Amino acid sequence: MSDLYMAGDVEAVRDLLEDVIARVPNEVTPIDYLKTSVERLLEGHASNHPGAVVQISNWLPGKAGFDRDRILAEPLAREEAQLTVAREHGWGSWEEAVRRVATAFDPVFESAVDAMVSGNLDQLESMLSEVSDVIERRSGFGHQATLLHYCGSNGIETWRQVVPFNLPEMVGVLVGNGADRSCKAPFYGSEVTAHDLFVTSAHPRDAGLSDIAVLLKPVE
Repeated sequence: MSDLYMAGDVEAVRDLLEDVIARVPNEVTPIDYLKTSVERLLEGHASNHPGAVVQISNWLPGKAGFDRDRILAEPLAREEAQLTVAREHGWGSWEEAVRRVATAFDPVFESAVDAMVSGNLDQLESMLSEVSDVIERRSGFGHQATLLHYCGSNGIETWRQVVPFNLPEMVGVLVGNGADRSCKAPFYGSEVTAHDLFVTSAHPRDAGLSDIAVLLKPVE
C-alpha cells in the first residue's frame, strides 16, 4: 500500500460521504449510492460542512467557484443537490442519472479503481492477471472513465481524486497490461484522454508528480 497525497478539499468530501463510499460497490445499490450522496450534501450544506462547499463549488452550474460564505448563505434546493451529484458522476441531469445508474457498479472494475487510487499495486496486478479485460472496462458512471483515466485525479468522483505516490508504477503496470493511452472519455463537455485530465489537474502537481505526464501521453 502506498502513501497518498490527498488535498484538503478531497479529504472534506470523503468525510462528508464516509458512510456511503465505504459501502461501494458491494453493500449499496447504485441508485441508493446517488440518493444517499444527495442527502449527505443537503445535510452538509445545512450544517456548514466544508465538504458540501467543495461539492457545490465544483459541480453545481451557476455556483461554480463561489466562495464558502456565499454558498452557505444561499439555500440549497433538493433539485440543486441532485444536479450536483449527477454532474459529479458525469451525467447532465438528475433524470439522466436515475435513468442510467442501474448498472453503474461493476464490482470488479470498482475494486480495481479502488486498488489503483489507493496505491495498492499488488492488488491491482493481481486483478489484471485474473481478469484480463478489466483494463478495457469503463465506469458505469456518465464519465465512462477507464482505469487509466482515474490516474488523472480529475473529473471523476471527488472522493477518488487522490494521488498515490507510487502513481508512476501504477501507470506503468496499466500501460504494460495494454491500457490504451489514446482512449477518450466524456469529461467537461469533450472527449479527453487520461493525459488531458492529468495535465489539467492540480492534485498530481501538488503531490510533486507532474513530471510523469509523459507516461500518459498518447503515442503519436
